[in-house]
Amino acid sequence: MRLHWCEVELRQRDTWRVADHGFDAIPALVVAVEHDGKVGIGEAPAFRVTRYNSELSTMRAALEDLRPWLATTEPGPPGPLWPALRAQLAEHPFVLHAVDVALWDLWGKLQDRTVRALLGTDGPVRTVTAYSIGLDEPRTMLRKMHDRPDWPIYKIKVAGPEHLDTLALLRSETDAPFYVDGNCSWQPKDILAALGAMAELGVTLLEQPLPIPLWDEMRDVRKEAAFPVIADESVTSAGDVPRCRDGFDGVNIKLPKLGGLSPAMDTARTARAQGLAIMVGCMPESTVGISATAQLAAWADHLDMDSALLLQDDPATGVAIDDEGHVRFSPAPGTGARLRPEVWGLLSLA
Repeated sequence: MRLHWCEVELRQRDTWRVADHGFDAIPALVVAVEHDGKVGIGEAPAFRVTRYNSELSTMRAALEDLRPWLATTEPGPPGPLWPALRAQLAEHPFVLHAVDVALWDLWGKLQDRTVRALLGTDGPVRTVTAYSIGLDEPRTMLRKMHDRPDWPIYKIKVAGPEHLDTLALLRSETDAPFYVDGNCSWQPKDILAALGAMAELGVTLLEQPLPIPLWDEMRDVRKEAAFPVIADESVTSAGDVPRCRDGFDGVNIKLPKLGGLSPAMDTARTARAQGLAIMVGCMPESTVGISATAQLAAWADHLDMDSALLLQDDPATGVAIDDEGHVRFSPAPGTGARLRPEVWGLLSLA
């Protein structure tokens, strides 16, 4: 199999901010795996580059090093290939993710089937996706909500008790449920004190409010919360899931941090076996990434896969989210993602 890649820019409609950083645009690599006239694609964003070793130059070097291994590997079901692929890319989770997704997309095209059919996740999707509103000045956050009026669920970044007034402002303008994402930025005493106010403000789900090491404190939060509490940063592999059972009600499955569709399936199965809810989420990704993520949507109790909606320009088409938050699948084989002509031309497949 032959490996190709090109760089794209994921420019946001608005500056995206969470507790500890913000950006207007990030670069990403579109990765393509080619065999027998078929091409599968995946995506690796240069996001939180220190945590995920995802500097653009570092990811390019990892892909270059992978070329000889991939050239001698025959296509097949990507799940069994993943351990060997991980051995090549253990220090590069986003590259691992992009190549694994590209292999699944390629395998679907070679088999003329959708990836969700191959995975057995082609049942009905039971929920809608939330629409995310990043941290900003209160009136700007309100304007962002008005940009998507009547959305069925809003996911609000809330980094501490100082932002509860903003949550109240947003509540004054909608009856929709709120998911709150704390991004590990709260102090234990503050989140415990805020749980009652959150419930009164219509919060129906809380993503990881405390830093990863505070397992005991998370048990207290889960015990006191009137809504599900979901682990995000604490889950980077299926092996992390059992420990989450005491401090969380569910886990957020994001393909890039896990290393692709193959480990995401293992993580989802483990969560089910542990009696935990499954949230299927995303990072800053285009429709290339969202089309892969959507292959797991039928297994989700909660969905947060709106990142392509936040872009000024999307380099691809494929799985879409309609104006009511419903997932609309492409009937095309693979993940359904298709690069726009100007991006396809950058891959130099000849």
